[in-house]
Amino acid sequence: MKLCYVAPGRSVHTERWLSAFVERGHQVHLIALPGEEASIEGVTIHRLSEGRPKMRFVSWTLAARRILRTVRPDILHGHYLTRYGWLAAASLFRPLVLTAWGTDAYLDPPRSRATRLLTGWALRRAALVTADADDLRRQVVRLGAAPRRVQVVQWGVDTTLFRPDLDASELRQRLRLGETPVILSTRALAPNYRQDVILRALPAVLSVVPDAVLVLKYHEYDQAYLERLRALTGELHLERAVRFVGGTPYAELAAYYALADVFVSVARSDGTPVSLLEAMACGAVPVVGDLPALREWVTDGENGFCVPGGDTAALGGALVRLLVAPKMRTQFARRNRDIIRERADHAGQMGRMEQLYVDLTERGK
Repeated sequence: MKLCYVAPGRSVHTERWLSAFVERGHQVHLIALPGEEASIEGVTIHRLSEGRPKMRFVSWTLAARRILRTVRPDILHGHYLTRYGWLAAASLFRPLVLTAWGTDAYLDPPRSRATRLLTGWALRRAALVTADADDLRRQVVRLGAAPRRVQVVQWGVDTTLFRPDLDASELRQRLRLGETPVILSTRALAPNYRQDVILRALPAVLSVVPDAVLVLKYHEYDQAYLERLRALTGELHLERAVRFVGGTPYAELAAYYALADVFVSVARSDGTPVSLLEAMACGAVPVVGDLPALREWVTDGENGFCVPGGDTAALGGALVRLLVAPKMRTQFARRNRDIIRERADHAGQMGRMEQLYVDLTERGK
């Protein structure tokens, strides 16, 4: 097949998705927004120009239509409902597939009436919409997608890369961790992900497990929020117990999960975070915010803990329970690896997506 995408060009999630279909022998194109210097092996990139501010979206739409007339793909797939999904829908190309990422469905539409209307319009134009959680599926239906056109498809985890038996000794040495217990966060540093709540919970953890270390591993970040987190670390006298680690190659991320005892994420809103699945694949036991999509993966007290996202006392208590109980962590980690193999293998999920593409093209014929 010939597949064309409109998606965040600099996102590792876009790269993983498109690369999977290159590897499957399909011809893959990406329409990239200005400033997104995408470079994905085997993918033909079509870069849009900046355009005049007040006419930007119109010029992007016209350019996208020209590209699609030249490429003539079998499928147009917009990843991320706002901006990218709007542009894909505005191209008027069919069949159109849209994928919701989470924030684009939970947080963006309530911000303005125009955003709600445009998102609903794009969803109604789509022949197929995918989401990575049942709760996210219900949300896109509430926004306007036809229920029969929405499928749950996971981003999935490469279980050959993300596994618990990786040697992380060199990384431990580089981060000055020794043999200390490690709590890991790998979410973007942004207010939605509430790393400030994690920092505020840390003193209670250290009162019981004094040598524990929190590693805040991030790739994307809000500069103002990063500065706020660094300041908060100083105010709470946590400098010894916190490591801020910026962007590293995606393949190296697996070693961070493998060295971690606990993975923590208490976002305000979430679909199925790929980081959660990667952590589960590598044996880092999750403590997550009590959100519907996350309860699809974490059963409180059975393979991790769910806590009210803004409750520092509950978060600290859950972290301590895991850090002082190695047998519990081992048991939970074993269950989580089974869950990932059964429900979130990347190759299997991309194979399922490939069949959905085939079904759409056959229906069109």
